[in-house]
Order: sequence, then structure tokens, then C-alpha cells
Amino acid sequence: MMMFFSTPDEIGGGGMGFMFGNVTGISFLVGFGLGFIPLASQAYGAGNMRRVGDLLQRQLMIHFLLVCIPIAVVWSKTEAILLYVHSFALGACVCLCVCVCVCMRVHSLTCV
Repeated sequence: MMMFFSTPDEIGGGGMGFMFGNVTGISFLVGFGLGFIPLASQAYGAGNMRRVGDLLQRQLMIHFLLVCIPIAVVWSKTEAILLYVHSFALGACVCLCVCVCVCMRVHSLTCV
């Protein structure tokens, strides 16, 4: 995606967008998802499929309520947040566009 940017300001905004998306969102999704794996594998190894299902439902609900919704709100306000901390305007606009594109790949991370 970075190859479509032509000016240094656009490249800087794109890099800032990827960084903002990874730090504020992807790291939380992966971190919360990795806590599910040992619990589910223990329940599966014990043959307790009901517990595996309960854990999966809880994990998806935690992802949706505690991670996905707040991240979506933060990413939708990316441009305003960056302008508030005195970032350059074109970079903030490009950063918002990149965060929207990164948001499209988040659904693949909700079920780690």
C-alpha cells in the first residue's frame, strides 16, 4: 500500500497510520486472543467440549465489547487525535485513510 504514496508527507502519514493501527489495535487483539489458546487447549485435551464452546463464546464477546468497539472509535477519530497533538494535516488525513484500510483486516484477527 505504501507504493501508492508519492510525496514524502504522504509516505510519512502512511507510516504513521500503520504504526498507529498496530500500536492501538492489532497488538490488543492479538494479546487478548492469545490468552484463549491455553485455556481452550486444556479443555479440549480433557475432552470437555462444552467448556471449549463456553470459552470461545466468552472470548468472542470480550473481543467485540472490550477491544473491537473501543479500537473502532479510536481509529475513527485518528485524524482529530493527531491534529490535537499538532501533527501535520496531510499526514493526519493519510493516517486516517490507512487506519480505515487496516480496519478491514481486523476481522481476521478476532478469532486467533
